Order: sequence, then structure tokens, then C-alpha cells
Amino acid sequence: MFDSVPQFRTVFRDPTRDMLALNVKDARIREGLRITQAVISSFKESLGKKNINFLVVMIHNKPYAYSKMVRNFDPDFEPAFFELVNMEQQVTRLFVEYFDDNAISYIDAHPFMQSRFSQGIPPYTMSDDHHLNSAGV
Repeated sequence: MFDSVPQFRTVFRDPTRDMLALNVKDARIREGLRITQAVISSFKESLGKKNINFLVVMIHNKPYAYSKMVRNFDPDFEPAFFELVNMEQQVTRLFVEYFDDNAISYIDAHPFMQSRFSQGIPPYTMSDDHHLNSAGV
């Protein structure tokens, strides 16, 4: 539980479970990334043929959004939390490189989430649910 900033008090899932989906050393995850990139490229191509612009919106996991605050207010927080955030940063870099190399337009929603925190508005629920609440949408 993160409660160092009362208005943003929240619970995170076990980060070791989320790490399973971000471990790029695992061949299954690398294949999943490859398939995802291929699907994104096919969307861009098929929509482009119809003169429709395609845009990817990158919405990060709850720990990623909270990471700066947790690092600032509770630097001794569970080490696995920060490892998870580092893994998500790595996967994000892989996608950004792919998007840039393939002229795929994208928006990273992370700055928006940070602005919600700056406004005193939590974009996620207090529970261990990692989905955005209505303020985060």
C-alpha cells in the first residue's frame, strides 16, 4: 500500500505478477511484442488505404503513473515496484522506437496522468484495480 500522500493513497497488485508480462528476456513476451507491432502496422496500413489517420495512445500501468510520486515520497517502497516500472519503461522504449521507425503516430498519456496528480486528482482507484477511474479517462 502506498499512503505517503493521503489524497493519492492506493494499493498495487503484486508487482512480480505484472513483471511476467514485461519480461523481454522471455521468448513468449518477445513474440507477443512482435505480434502486437505487426497488428499495429496492419491497422495503420489498412486505415491509410481509406485515408484514415491512425494514432496509438499509450496508457501505462498504474505503478508507472505513480512511480515519480512513490520515488519522491517513499523511496524505500518495495523494490519490486521499481523493477516493474523499469521493465515497463524498457517496453515503452521498444514501442516508441518501433513507432518512430515505422512512421506510426502515437501519444503517450503519461504526461496527462502526471497533470492529474498535479491537480490533486487521482486518475486511478484506491483499490488494487489498475484501470483508470473516470478522472483518468
